[in-house]
Amino acid sequence: MKLPSSRNTVESRPKPIPCKTMLALAVSAALLAACGGNDNNSSSSTPPQINQLSTLKGSTKDVTVELHEGTNMAVAPSPDGQRLVFSAQGALWVIPIAGGPATRITGWELEPTAPVWSPDGKTIAFQNYAPEGNYHMWTVSPDGSNPTEITTGPNDDREPAWLPDGSGLVFSSDRSNDGQYKVWSVKLSGNTLTQLTKGAGAESNPIVSPDGKQLAFVDTGNVFTAGVDGAAAPVKVAAGMAPAWNPAGSGLVYQTPAQAMVIGGKEVFANEDVFPFPVRFLPDGRFVYAADGKIRIRDAAGTNPQDVAFSASITVRRPVITTPKDRGFSNLATRPVTGISAPALSPDGKSIAFVALNDVWVMAIGQAPVRLTNDTDRDGSPQWTPDGTAVYFS
Repeated sequence: MKLPSSRNTVESRPKPIPCKTMLALAVSAALLAACGGNDNNSSSSTPPQINQLSTLKGSTKDVTVELHEGTNMAVAPSPDGQRLVFSAQGALWVIPIAGGPATRITGWELEPTAPVWSPDGKTIAFQNYAPEGNYHMWTVSPDGSNPTEITTGPNDDREPAWLPDGSGLVFSSDRSNDGQYKVWSVKLSGNTLTQLTKGAGAESNPIVSPDGKQLAFVDTGNVFTAGVDGAAAPVKVAAGMAPAWNPAGSGLVYQTPAQAMVIGGKEVFANEDVFPFPVRFLPDGRFVYAADGKIRIRDAAGTNPQDVAFSASITVRRPVITTPKDRGFSNLATRPVTGISAPALSPDGKSIAFVALNDVWVMAIGQAPVRLTNDTDRDGSPQWTPDGTAVYFS
């Protein structure tokens, strides 16, 4: 079989959030005290019991690890500035603004990221990675009670931000079913969905200005603004990501492709591993974000950085392997390949393309397979051209 002269790559929107792990994470019992703060909370005074460990059966052991840093954490303050919620290790955690031990508010059944606190302080919205392989909008009370799925269905709903009046959320979604990610809103009363932007593009990280009139979002690596009513065409601001409106609604704070932070059109700091989420403002004008594994606060001008120290204790339930299986790693003799994947039948039904040993093979049914690639690259997903004369792959 002949091969195409070159390989094509297909770029897709990555999920900003880590893959669902098979291990359940939980807080140790000593850290389940609720954090302080004076936001109104509609839940009862007794915090709910968080399901900390999975239902893994058989011989198991529980291992507790205490964390003081995280990767790709997203953080948001309560409206009164007294508490912070952040995502780490597949869970949401709440700490006082001064830092300290973190209280876990979601169980192992959820995999939340991108939390943001409601304007009235009663609810935290987040995106949850569903077992179906996409994101949905969820809310939960700050003490972990009332976890509620807001959007449902086969579409991918991600990156929530609150409407200024707290009546609902804006988010990015492909639910227009035309292959495009656009900005949508959902009103929590009745879960009414509205598409706010249209056209081609992969729009993400939407956020509404404090006066509720302007929308900022990212499309193909550039920050845009547009009217919420959609009457005018979007206006390009600059190359960047993760925009946030300043408290006055007069300008944007966003990251450059090089992870520098831009405030009022001016790059104010760089040389940090800034995680890909918007900054969130405190009532006093400072803003909080996560970078270099830390939760960090800066003043409105982007100076005077201060880290918020925290500890998060998680318990992992793991199987105990008492009879290890011999995987044959020391056996260097020729053996039959057992790791065959991605079989694809030819258009005439007479041959099969597949992957083995990280290379692409073709086998006429009933005959010996023929190796098409033989290199150190990892080849996958073979498909046939419609005429059956070539195989293409990634």
